[in-house]
Amino acid sequence: MKRILVVDESPAVRETLHIILGRDFAVVQRAPLPEGVLSVPDEEADLLILGISPGLEMESSVIGKVVSQLSCPILFLVDSKSAVDRWSGLGRADCLVKPFNPYELKEKVERLLAQAAIPSRPSGLPSLRKIRSGHYLDFPYLPESTSALAKKFALTTLPILIVGEAGCGQERVARAIYSLNDKAGPWISAYPPEITKEYLLSRLDQLSRKGDGFPQRLTLFLGGLETLRPSAQSSLLGLLEEEEERGWQFWILSSSQADLLERVYRGEFLSPLYYRLTTLMLRLSPLRERRTDLPSLAEALAQEYGEQLNLGKVSFAPAAMERLCNYLWFGNLNELEAVVARTLAIHRKGVIEASDLVLGFEDDQTVLPPASEARPVSDEKPVPAEKPAPEEKREKPVPSIPPLEEKRLQAIPRPT
Repeated sequence: MKRILVVDESPAVRETLHIILGRDFAVVQRAPLPEGVLSVPDEEADLLILGISPGLEMESSVIGKVVSQLSCPILFLVDSKSAVDRWSGLGRADCLVKPFNPYELKEKVERLLAQAAIPSRPSGLPSLRKIRSGHYLDFPYLPESTSALAKKFALTTLPILIVGEAGCGQERVARAIYSLNDKAGPWISAYPPEITKEYLLSRLDQLSRKGDGFPQRLTLFLGGLETLRPSAQSSLLGLLEEEEERGWQFWILSSSQADLLERVYRGEFLSPLYYRLTTLMLRLSPLRERRTDLPSLAEALAQEYGEQLNLGKVSFAPAAMERLCNYLWFGNLNELEAVVARTLAIHRKGVIEASDLVLGFEDDQTVLPPASEARPVSDEKPVPAEKPAPEEKREKPVPSIPPLEEKRLQAIPRPT
């Protein structure tokens, strides 16, 4: 579930944004830090919604500095419509004028999240993700054996392919590996159909324009290689060879949901590219094969989202944990994380019962009140049920005579 950090001096604005976006995203509310006019909490987020005071709306240089220093896209909340036109060229940022339309808010949030590209970072600026994502290599996020192997891989700059089913958290593991390597350089990510020579060259050009020349090494994350077309495979292989001759050094982390070696044998994936990307390979087990680890994983996620939602310590009742362990989790870690986050955001309680779990199967999720809450007693007297009529007053049904018997009765002579 995407994480949105809301920073605004108005508690009403923060709470309104939480209500509007809280069903689809993990929304964290923070007040501005006092030490700076545009300081924000040092937290990991996929999107920052930042309220701007009227006095700073026309300070383009200040706003541009904030955009360049943060690794996530930003949606500014402003009071003046003139700021929207003034900041139109900031790329990863957008503006929303207060009071805002909820539908326009959702549209801008979804667009920023969908179009966000991981920017290069100045060498002296630490990344929020780089600081906070390393724990995803620890147990229970990974099995202990996989965790130990991933940490060894993080000490190298050899190409790593991370293989797993949908929802196993391949990119999260890649970012965690990246966070532990001091020689990793800036991060660039690309996904099909973005994995093209033109797109990657444009990203390299952006890096080369920042600072003096270009960095000696950068980390290139390639997601979803199983969907990469043959023409794009050839283009990617040629690009890597050409740019390495120019002086770029790539640390390539990639992910796939399919066995690429099998596709090599079928002629569907280029053999040179496969061996170029798979010096090291890390396989992530599906959640249904980690049933013994699932209680620890659910508790870790509950603790993480309990802190984000200001709920304190959160635990699961035995019946709730049993229900989590008995489910097959077709969406793996991502689905479990979404269920935990959604349940805590909706019920906001310290002990989660089995009936509280919001699995999200229904299109329209209905929140039922806890069983312990009794309905208020009404002052009106209950209307007594209508009593059935006495037995003797009921009309008894007349039995019908079969047609054959009726003819026989008619044939019997009657006395005169």
